[in-house]
Amino acid sequence: MKIFITSFLFLVINTTPTYSGSINYETHAAIVPKEQKAFAECVSWQESRHNYRAVGDISSARGRWQFLDAQWRNGLAFMVSKRLVDFGMPKNKQKKLIKKLRNQSIDQWKPIYQDIGFLAALNWKYQWSGWRHWHVDNSKCNDLVPKYLRSNT
Repeated sequence: MKIFITSFLFLVINTTPTYSGSINYETHAAIVPKEQKAFAECVSWQESRHNYRAVGDISSARGRWQFLDAQWRNGLAFMVSKRLVDFGMPKNKQKKLIKKLRNQSIDQWKPIYQDIGFLAALNWKYQWSGWRHWHVDNSKCNDLVPKYLRSNT
């Protein structure tokens, strides 16, 4: 019985995912859900040709996802930090990260933070709730959003 319990505890402890150590919470927070991959790929190509350093010609649009820097930088910094906390970042790192992100234009953010920002904005209230931020009339990207969400566009 002792051997069984010891073996069971070893398996539970060594197979339970944690976000500290071997599993990186940043990487997990940046994983695009399978059902959103095609949309993310399309938007990234449409907005910046996958360029994390992209800068808009006639607006403050910045980064891979072309967030309007003037409108998004402060709020997006909070959204990124909240998503990271949800995925295991210690809360005591939150203020420092927010300050760092707020002091850089979005195109200067680490690529992983831009991707986390995209996912945070896309799924802020519920899955797909923010897809209209990237809605462009006649874009094929719109067709990659579930049909029931597109009915009012």
